[in-house]
Amino acid sequence: MHYTPTFITHLPFTIPLLIGNRINQINDGHNLLTTNIRFLTSGFRDDAIWNNLDWFQPLGLVALPGAALGVYYSLKKHGDATIFVIWLIATLPLFFLVPLNINHGNAIFVPLVALSAIGIGGMYSDIRHRKTKRLFLIVVLAITLSYSGLFCSDYFTNYNSYISYMFNDGLDQVLLTTKEQTAPGEPIYVSDWIPLNYVYLLYFFHIDAQDFQQHSSVITVDGTYEVLNYRNYYFYPAESQLRSASSYIAILKGSEQISCRSHQVLYSQGVWTVERCNNR
Repeated sequence: MHYTPTFITHLPFTIPLLIGNRINQINDGHNLLTTNIRFLTSGFRDDAIWNNLDWFQPLGLVALPGAALGVYYSLKKHGDATIFVIWLIATLPLFFLVPLNINHGNAIFVPLVALSAIGIGGMYSDIRHRKTKRLFLIVVLAITLSYSGLFCSDYFTNYNSYISYMFNDGLDQVLLTTKEQTAPGEPIYVSDWIPLNYVYLLYFFHIDAQDFQQHSSVITVDGTYEVLNYRNYYFYPAESQLRSASSYIAILKGSEQISCRSHQVLYSQGVWTVERCNNR
């Protein structure tokens, strides 16, 4: 909430605040009603490829109908399972606080899964005829196993091919190759199409944190930190040091292009292109 509670001042250590209000950052530019209705009606899907496959509903096909039955049986029997109904109700304020996705709304999933199990179990117990009971169980298992089987098949065969772009597969080799091709002191631009592009540099090159603090330029924009450069690495294409240099190396992703007088392709692999950009 971006304020310091009074009790914090009595602790034997300090806790620094974030430079921005995180709730405001999450909500910025979102219409809560539209976003959350879409999230709900889509079966709790979002557009993040690392959260769900394009065609896949996170809770499957029987969880939501089962959860509706679970609410009915929990309230009917007034047993311990009522706690999951209370839990589900307690998550409703989320729909009015933040734009929901699988990360922001994961507190909703536990009571829904539990209530689904309660609902399916209650329905199974209420069926009197043995053949009907067996048919009900077969249908539920068939739907669940076939849907899960399709997910597993896609996940272990096709998923890697279309997640690799989002997770910048091959960037480690690109950075190493670029380092070998760079002249002493020559600036290097790392594509700003890569979210938190500087983090990959720190990780793959095992950069010492203290060295990074001493030799980086960091600014704050809209309550967040932005790293402009670290030593001869630059993370935005409009930096004046890149334009003023006689040449610089550019690591480009996908169809990204840069403006320079002439350029020479040094390396190309998959979605990655490394160019030397000549300004003179």
